[in-house]
Amino acid sequence: RKFVEVYGDNYSFGGLAGFPFGGISAFGAMASNIPDGGSCLIVFGPHVGMDSKGTIGSVRRRGKKGNEPCCRPAIAAAGYAHAV
Repeated sequence: RKFVEVYGDNYSFGGLAGFPFGGISAFGAMASNIPDGGSCLIVFGPHVGMDSKGTIGSVRRRGKKGNEPCCRPAIAAAGYAHAV
């Protein structure tokens, strides 16, 4: 929300861990939405949660009573990689 307040409308795409998994077609679609004379800012950040006590990998979601792991698919992938 803050990003939109500062920069206005945005074109958002991504995937697991915040990587832009859209490929060439998604980048082309994004680029076609840049106004004439405009510019593009690509922002990347890791997809990791942190709760109010500073526990990394745990988040409190709205409407939930307790903390939950974040991001479940990344945690599952890490568990699989560790097991093999």
